[in-house]
Amino acid sequence: MATRRRRIPARPPRRPSRRGTLTARRRAAWALRFAGYVLSGLALAILLTGLVWLFHSLALRSFTRWPDQTDILLGSAAAPLSWWARLAGVHRTGLQFLVAPPEWSASDFRPHTPVSWHTWLAKAALALYLAFLPLLGALAFARSALPRPLFALVVAVLTGMLVVLLLAITRWPDRVNRFVARAEVLGFILAGLLGGSASEAALLGLSAARQGRIGFVTLLLSLDLVWFGLWLFATGCLQLWSERPWAAPPAPDHQRS
Repeated sequence: MATRRRRIPARPPRRPSRRGTLTARRRAAWALRFAGYVLSGLALAILLTGLVWLFHSLALRSFTRWPDQTDILLGSAAAPLSWWARLAGVHRTGLQFLVAPPEWSASDFRPHTPVSWHTWLAKAALALYLAFLPLLGALAFARSALPRPLFALVVAVLTGMLVVLLLAITRWPDRVNRFVARAEVLGFILAGLLGGSASEAALLGLSAARQGRIGFVTLLLSLDLVWFGLWLFATGCLQLWSERPWAAPPAPDHQRS
């Protein structure tokens, strides 16, 4: 007697698990974010290298086809600093070169949110780097236009201003903040003397070069770079001082005015 074979139904295809799909999406999103971090750091380095090369060439009044080693080193330093800041979580707390409300008192500059040493050091390195770039540009203009004794005097005065400003921020941050808020208009005045826009500043520079009065434009550009560098230094140090990790936490009843 023949037996009838039992037909075994085919197994349905295995669907990927939901957990595996989420893991693959997370990995793809992480890879895209990582690529974005790398490309943004490289783009910032290329941009700052071009700006350093431009201002260095203007200071020397001699344009080269490619940036030299000094320009590349100064500009490319933005890439590792931005990567370090991203890894340290600076994007969560923010790096803002803004003046605090003028009515703030000294107690308002005490840290209210804890910031780790790693995050604070990364933020300090990036803030000081961005502040010193325009100051180095101003010194390049001064070196090409002034004799060596006067250039040494300019370097000493600028260094003294930075030291005094840093000490004043650690002692009277509220007063320095109010002073910076009042001196904000100085940058607009200097920018207005240069034409108010990049195209007008370029036309002013060409006109001055034809008339042999490039020194006046160089002086205005140097003063504008000095003001911009000191502005970045002051506002950046005020933010760093308000987030210093070694300060004691504020009292529970402390509130900002």
